[in-house]
Amino acid sequence: QFLRVFHVQVDARAVVLGIFRDVAPSGPATALDLRVGGAIGDFTRRRMFSGNIGELFMMPTGRHPLRTDTIILAGLGHFDRFTEEILQLTAENVLRTCVRTNVEELATVLFGAGSGHPTAVVLKSLLTGFFRGLKDADTNHDFRRITLCEADFTRYEEIKKELFRLSSTELFHDVEVTFDESTLPAPAPFVVPTRGVVA
Repeated sequence: QFLRVFHVQVDARAVVLGIFRDVAPSGPATALDLRVGGAIGDFTRRRMFSGNIGELFMMPTGRHPLRTDTIILAGLGHFDRFTEEILQLTAENVLRTCVRTNVEELATVLFGAGSGHPTAVVLKSLLTGFFRGLKDADTNHDFRRITLCEADFTRYEEIKKELFRLSSTELFHDVEVTFDESTLPAPAPFVVPTRGVVA
């Protein structure tokens, strides 16, 4: 599935965010962080999640206003040392973890896209890792769907074009692919709940 925007209400069992070590979460992570009361920022500041290469932190959303059960923070290591191999390893760990914990679908942005690497290279590396984990871990074929989200229209068109091209290559060998494209409405304004003592 391919969504034109990263929507805080995307309907998936898990939402995945790539996090660089010692870099404050931004972009989609900021929108999600607001919905979970600043927990993502707090966890990274306190080094509860350090962002090491391939490291995962699975955060249940609990009663926060999200349509996902879990936010997965995926470590990408240091920003200036980021490579295609690191992205592949991290993506493989994400998919392997989802399969092992019975999470049959995930939604993600093209994490690592802000690293300076071309969009096509990042997409191929991300899918290579996902499919490697899928083929190795999902022996019962329980995993159902990966949803890619993108808000920037130009990058969205790049991703879509490259996705169609890659679908006819060896990368998609033994992977059943169905394209489903959706444009979600703009999210309603979110007001941070205030806490206080009721007299």
